[in-house]
Amino acid sequence: MISQQEMIEIFKTLATIKVVKSGVFQFVISTMEVPIETIINGQIETTNVAKPGDYVMKGARGEYYVLTPKQFEKNYQVVEFDEEFQIGRAAVIPQERLAAHWDGDTIFFTAIWGEDMVCHKGDFLVALEDLSEVYRVEKEVFFKTYESV
Repeated sequence: MISQQEMIEIFKTLATIKVVKSGVFQFVISTMEVPIETIINGQIETTNVAKPGDYVMKGARGEYYVLTPKQFEKNYQVVEFDEEFQIGRAAVIPQERLAAHWDGDTIFFTAIWGEDMVCHKGDFLVALEDLSEVYRVEKEVFFKTYESV
């Protein structure tokens, strides 16, 4: 298993482009601790545990993923919210990131939240500009939600 720090070092060796994520996504604020599996194309991509107050996001292909309140506030702006049901929609706050096309064999690395993440040939690795974290984005999701700048 490749650590997050090792993945950052690998990312530094790849050819990158600057990208910005866009879109409006549904979310629910978790009221209990619950495991969330991110499933794309019938395969579990990663798992995480939503804790009370975390945001469970629904992605571009119907996949679910977890954000802490701090991550959510840094990356999204609420455009619609139902206080009673704790559900809403949020727009991505445009922020430049770096992206690299992964052309190697399938690899497994530790995501920033401590769980395993898989990256298949053809997927993209995306990093914050300060290179403090690297995460994988499935290729079809990448093309639906990211654009080069």
